[in-house]
Amino acid sequence: MDRPIIIVVDDEEVFRDSLVGHLQGQGYRVLSAGDGETAVRLASEQDLAAALVDFHMPGMDGLALMARLKAIEPATEVIIVTGETGIDTAVEAMRQGAFHYLAKPVRLNELEHLLRKALEQGALQRENRQFRERNKRGYAVPAQDVVISASPAMRDLLTQAQSVAPGTMPILITGETGVGKEVLAAFIHRHSPRFERILSTVNCGALTDTLMDAELFGHERGSFTGATERRLGMLEVADGGTLFLDEIGEMPLPAQVRLLRFLEQGVVRRVGATREHRVNVRVIAATHRDLTADVVSGRFREDLFHRLCVIPLHIPPLRERREDILPLAQLVLSRIQLAGGVKTLEPPTEAALLDYPWPGNVRELAHAIERAVFNAKQHHSDTITPDHLQLRSGAKKGNVLVSLKEAEQLHIVAVLEHFQGNRQKAAKVLGVSERHLYRLLRDMESQNNKSQNNKGVDRTIPA
Repeated sequence: MDRPIIIVVDDEEVFRDSLVGHLQGQGYRVLSAGDGETAVRLASEQDLAAALVDFHMPGMDGLALMARLKAIEPATEVIIVTGETGIDTAVEAMRQGAFHYLAKPVRLNELEHLLRKALEQGALQRENRQFRERNKRGYAVPAQDVVISASPAMRDLLTQAQSVAPGTMPILITGETGVGKEVLAAFIHRHSPRFERILSTVNCGALTDTLMDAELFGHERGSFTGATERRLGMLEVADGGTLFLDEIGEMPLPAQVRLLRFLEQGVVRRVGATREHRVNVRVIAATHRDLTADVVSGRFREDLFHRLCVIPLHIPPLRERREDILPLAQLVLSRIQLAGGVKTLEPPTEAALLDYPWPGNVRELAHAIERAVFNAKQHHSDTITPDHLQLRSGAKKGNVLVSLKEAEQLHIVAVLEHFQGNRQKAAKVLGVSERHLYRLLRDMESQNNKSQNNKGVDRTIPA
């Protein structure tokens, strides 16, 4: 973390310079101002952790300045410095929000002690604010706390993940929809030095460019219609921790520019604000898209791709790591059993699970087990049969697996049919945004039209 910034505000130049020099000698980053207006301007440009403010100054006095500083950043702790010895001055200063007060001539040991305490309290305020914002907005670490690694591919992947977890460089996780990219991000966070701080998630596919700005960087009160209060962006909320950017390939191009700037400089500016905040966040991004192809087509910035893909991790689809299927099924089953679920999978059921292509990957497997438990309960069965799974036979042609693209389309159609065409619910189960689901359906319709046109050409008899 960067050293906190302190400002000394006093109209007595000799006293001010002496105090600044002493604090700089103690390793602090110190700003200096001879009047209140200069201090306000500096506070609007820098993220102040604490302020040493003279009580009596021409123009704006210490209490008025404290109110201005608190309005800019409530977590800025203010210590009032006064030449008066009366208790009334100290009481009034603390009543209005001062952390403490110091009488001139200042005793340096007392100053250092109060300043340490003020910085600790300010840091605690910021941390509490982060947690309140995170909880208010419903962001949480994924519920899955176990990563199944029965297959050699997953064992190798987790070894890589553990080796890069202690670092600070961005990570790009790739893999098909439903393979568990968010779970892997949580695994990396738990094995990092940041594990006691926040892991927050932003779904880039669910936000427009305007909303993306407010979500990532926050906004000031009155910065746009509906902004009735100051709101921290998720980059500030995750300060000291990890930010997981899911579906990064869906991020609008203008937002990509601003994200790139953050990754390069480590600073954020809330919408409507004039000053920047430095934050320390480890960014983990994930996508099911082929970003290299998106770079070529212009959908994704090449410079951002290289900045994110410092450490690439790829999660293989479930069909390529079949050793994980039954352990994953048992894990889901064990969690359901905590609520009184059925106990066992019949051998034919295990065979059916292993034989299925799982186009929706781990997410589809979890839903299939949950559905099977429900069906078994309806039939008063203590075991799960293949019929309880209700796996779609359309995903196979005899004993020959269909193509990945066709399996994906069959899965999308089945989920939509299950929700009677409700795209919002279908998108949630599929793990994509409604906008992305619409694009998939549009592509499917286009492919079907091409297929029909080709069939028409095949039936044409040359003259």
